[in-house]
Amino acid sequence: MSTTLGPINLFEFETLAKERLAKEEYDYIAGGATDEISVDRNRRAYESWALRPRVLRDVSALDLSTTVVGTKVNLPVLIAPCGGHKRAHPEGESATYRAAAACGTIFAVSANSNVPFEELAKAAAGHLWGMRRSVSPSIPSGHPNVSATSATTIRGVEVQIVRIRKRNRDGQERVQTPRQRGRIWNGLSPPPTFPSSPKVS
Repeated sequence: MSTTLGPINLFEFETLAKERLAKEEYDYIAGGATDEISVDRNRRAYESWALRPRVLRDVSALDLSTTVVGTKVNLPVLIAPCGGHKRAHPEGESATYRAAAACGTIFAVSANSNVPFEELAKAAAGHLWGMRRSVSPSIPSGHPNVSATSATTIRGVEVQIVRIRKRNRDGQERVQTPRQRGRIWNGLSPPPTFPSSPKVS
């Protein structure tokens, strides 16, 4: 019987992912736009919170449930929308949704999901939220980065897009020659292109 422990926290899972994924895949998932200031701020925001220990309390019946916009969840941790899950696992968002449903929490699926929304809705019976992106009048209706997505079994969250701008990643840009900038990352491969989201009339 093996006594070797597997990863037990998010940092250890990230280290394991870095070892197993191709460099360009890991860099895309773990990295952020431009100077990655938001990545750093998010980490520091989480670290600023502390749990208040409550000793000598009855813990025989614990309840972590809460409500999020009227939806009751058993776990107060949601899965935020992030596209391209098949970059890390062949089942992609379907596996993520099953895990969220097993924990009784919400999976907010990205408009850039690798799994079609209609197929994803059949993967589990849980809380699946979809994002519908509406377009600012200043953006042409035929813009390639704009699409409307929905599914009858998915709770919709509508987001108004007011500006679309290419998001550079300074960490990759700095190691490239002027001719390389904008067309290859880390000298390995171009930025990923996700399949188009299903459209509705």
